[in-house]
Amino acid sequence: MEAVSIHGGKYASITQSNIPGMLTGKTVSDEIVPDLAQLVECVKEQSSKFQKISEEFNRVDDSISFEGK
Repeated sequence: MEAVSIHGGKYASITQSNIPGMLTGKTVSDEIVPDLAQLVECVKEQSSKFQKISEEFNRVDDSISFEGK
């Protein structure tokens, strides 16, 4: 093997390999990297919802008065 590189998180590039498993790994990687990138974006989107929920809980908690109890 001479070199392996991944450009912009999209595809793996193997310039030369005499190991069939490496070429198969490249093919599999090329197939799953876009799905993995999509998963990361979904997790980021969902995590922003937790921030909003937490802020709402804090707002409600701050409005509760425990004085005199």
